[in-house]
Amino acid sequence: MRFTTNLICSITLALVACAHSPEQYTLAEKQYIDRVLQKIEIIGEHRYPELTRELDKPVELVVVFQISHGGSLQGVDILQPSDKPAIDNAILELIRYSAPYPPMPDSIVKTTLTIEKRWLFRPTN
Repeated sequence: MRFTTNLICSITLALVACAHSPEQYTLAEKQYIDRVLQKIEIIGEHRYPELTRELDKPVELVVVFQISHGGSLQGVDILQPSDKPAIDNAILELIRYSAPYPPMPDSIVKTTLTIEKRWLFRPTN
């Protein structure tokens, strides 16, 4: 599972993740989000290597999660479910399993950072 977080999304195995609109976050927040997503990606590659093999069409869902300044996961929820509950559950589990996240740098003044993210899975047959 490999992805980028800018508006033009790319993929190597199956998962496309578009995290945020660039103007929504400060530079420090964007860099922190990139670190968080990198951690999720690394863990996801090991925990869910075959997640998309049985898909016959792309599957999309939107997830929102909050991280405290110290790096703990404060909450995670699906805003727009896909039509594949197994994928929805896997993403929720992956985000929870990946916690705790790195503490935010002092340059981020928010006590909690909310990340709303669109995930797109494509078949890997």
